[in-house]
Amino acid sequence: MRALMRSLLAERFKLAVHEETKEMAVAALVLIREGKLGPMIQPHPAGTPCPTDIVPGDLTPDGRFPVLCGGFLQLPPAVRGRVRFGARDITLDFFARNAANVTASGKPVIDATGLTGTFDVSIEFSRNQSNEPEDLPFEAALQEQLGMKLRSQKAPQKVLVLDHVERPTEN
Repeated sequence: MRALMRSLLAERFKLAVHEETKEMAVAALVLIREGKLGPMIQPHPAGTPCPTDIVPGDLTPDGRFPVLCGGFLQLPPAVRGRVRFGARDITLDFFARNAANVTASGKPVIDATGLTGTFDVSIEFSRNQSNEPEDLPFEAALQEQLGMKLRSQKAPQKVLVLDHVERPTEN
């Protein structure tokens, strides 16, 4: 589908782009305490069955993680007014890239934990801040539930550079 869209944009708009690597501000996902994870993240147990084709919403027996593996699922929150997402058998790089969608900074998020392998993760936070007692910003949830925080730094990132574009051609 991406190849078809690129072809269409190139044909109709004479669109030309290229990728470059630039040093930019990012939010680095780091451990608060070296080697210490929070209560809502664990290494994915080796040899554990990991279905990829079941009904979303089913939880592991301890109720912390979805049964489905390989991607994020929205789960029922424990506190009204919050959202909860869980994933099993994912890398922290995958987690970091998805965290960029909910951070307050709007910066790309990179994994700088130094941890390898795959993990089971669940995180609950408030999307909107209304100064209610149950409000929990994503960054606070990250610290309390996963034992991680975001640290501002510079890092090389791939960016798309627009080389040329024209008004669209007639149909």
